[in-house]
Amino acid sequence: MNQIDGILEDLERKTTVQVAVVVQNSIGTADVFDFSQRLFTKWGIGQAGKDNGLLVMMVFETHDIRLHTGHGLEGVLPDVICKRIEMEQIVPRFREGNYDAGMIAGIEEVVRVLSNPEYAEELIDTSRRDESGWETFFWIVLPIGSAVLFVWFLVLNARNFFADSKKQSKKFTAYPEMLPKRMEWVTLFGIVPIGMLIAFHVLTINIGNPILVFLAVLYCWWIITLINKRLRMKNIVDRYSATKNYFKIVEFYQSYDVFWFVIGILFPLPMLFAYFQYRGGSDSTGTIRGIANHAAPR
Repeated sequence: MNQIDGILEDLERKTTVQVAVVVQNSIGTADVFDFSQRLFTKWGIGQAGKDNGLLVMMVFETHDIRLHTGHGLEGVLPDVICKRIEMEQIVPRFREGNYDAGMIAGIEEVVRVLSNPEYAEELIDTSRRDESGWETFFWIVLPIGSAVLFVWFLVLNARNFFADSKKQSKKFTAYPEMLPKRMEWVTLFGIVPIGMLIAFHVLTINIGNPILVFLAVLYCWWIITLINKRLRMKNIVDRYSATKNYFKIVEFYQSYDVFWFVIGILFPLPMLFAYFQYRGGSDSTGTIRGIANHAAPR
């Protein structure tokens, strides 16, 4: 306890914050929150006019630990941070039976928060993210998504789907330019979406709704795959254009009419615009359709 007293005296001298540590064998049938509140008020912990006190309350009988703050500390030590200190610093050591170490670790963390505003803000932001469920959501989606992608790759590889497969399945070879190579597929469907998810996880501090975040990442990734698909389609058109085989081009585009129409509905920004461009002739597609329709036998 001498070590704790020294830490708290130094903290009060530097910040004027008063901290009281109370250890009780039992508080009977009283609720630890109500008991802490009454004790906090009775003792008047904190500087007058600042209400910047902190009560660290421990009850042996019920194994309760409570960090109770005055209104003047609620901005720096909100309930979410107090709970974090309890669960990460104090409780694990208490479970090992090392009560002194648990109390000292908790007090030292309180001192770090009160002495360093940047550290306090970091803890608050991280706690908000943890509270939102993002951490749990992220660590569920990442391994499951990776496993699904791996199985999907094995299935496609077994069916000789890829452009660099030794034996290409006839089902996929009508337009060979539409087939990706193995590494291209792994990059587009594996590295890119997982990388986006990890980047968002690392860079974003405060995430509100993890489901909406995941859907936003999924949306952006899907747009990338559609742009890639559009570029592959252009390669086929260029091949047929070189031989002036306009009927094949129209036939090829018609085979994707329904696909792009549905994509335009599901992803209106920006794919609905791309669909009308694709249908209306604001690029070479419309010109090719016009030539083919004009040259078609009557």
